[in-house]
Amino acid sequence: MQMRLSILVVFALGILQSSWQWIGNNAIDWRYDLPKALLEAKRTNRNVVLLFSGSDWCLPCKRFEAQVLSTHQIVKCFKRNVIAVLIDIRQVGHETIEQQTMKVRLMEHYNIQGFPTLVVLDSSGSKIAERAGYDGGPPKATVEFIEHSIGNANLRKR
Repeated sequence: MQMRLSILVVFALGILQSSWQWIGNNAIDWRYDLPKALLEAKRTNRNVVLLFSGSDWCLPCKRFEAQVLSTHQIVKCFKRNVIAVLIDIRQVGHETIEQQTMKVRLMEHYNIQGFPTLVVLDSSGSKIAERAGYDGGPPKATVEFIEHSIGNANLRKR
């Protein structure tokens, strides 16, 4: 009986470990500090994608996260091509005044008019492209938007 229990525990731990690895490898590695992300982008010669979202109140943002951002296509695209930065504009009371102020300044700087909004930046922080809203389109449309934006930015560098 003791041996069966030990085998069962080892088996369960193995499943948990592989599940956590799968989850870790299938999620976007969000950054929350734009200046640090821009330094990383310069160091790795990559672009930055900002996502302006309202995850706890914005219905299109919630749909975009569930239907697009959680897909393998998007995770693979983000990991391969960009440094991802999440600017989550949450309901009042969830953040400090300093956090709210910083996010509002970023919204003003990049002229964000709605949610969700993806902004592709070069490594100096200059806007390359923007896409606002979510109309229920497939993940492939977001991948193509990012890859097209990055491709155009790379052509400009030459």
